[in-house]
Amino acid sequence: MFFDLFKRKEIPILKPEMLTPVDAPISTADAKRLFKAWMLKIGRLDKQEIPDHVKYFADAMKDEEQGLKEFLDDEKRQVDEAIEERKTEFQDELNDLKEQLSESTDEDEKKALKLEIEDAKKEIRFVKETVTAEFRYFEKTSNALSDFKKDKRAFLVDYINSQVHGQDWRNKL
Repeated sequence: MFFDLFKRKEIPILKPEMLTPVDAPISTADAKRLFKAWMLKIGRLDKQEIPDHVKYFADAMKDEEQGLKEFLDDEKRQVDEAIEERKTEFQDELNDLKEQLSESTDEDEKKALKLEIEDAKKEIRFVKETVTAEFRYFEKTSNALSDFKKDKRAFLVDYINSQVHGQDWRNKL
């Protein structure tokens, strides 16, 4: 058994384009089937080991999806909190300025308050633009989760290469 190691060819790094058809998404079931086939083909696992390792692979896919969901939930919560905090802050300031304006009798003070109200309204518009930008980032994160659900190709390639060549397999390309 030990001497077999010296006879083996070097195991190739699995690349996404090696999984055909290249443009077809890989489902969870397909990913498990491809994992099994690749590991048997390269001799990394034997038929007795495959069921356990397919289960480990399936668990890793579930963990990846759960991690993306948790990250997405955390991002959404942070965006929501930031929006609420900023909105409340500027809305309170705007309300205070409007109240001061309604109570003021001095014309110069009224002019100054009107300018401050306009500035506060600009700040609120800026906050809305910032929130829109944050939401776009949130959408990208959301897309990563939906992309993962649709196609397991990248995960499959990374998982197999990490198992066979180690975590730094990308450095070997």
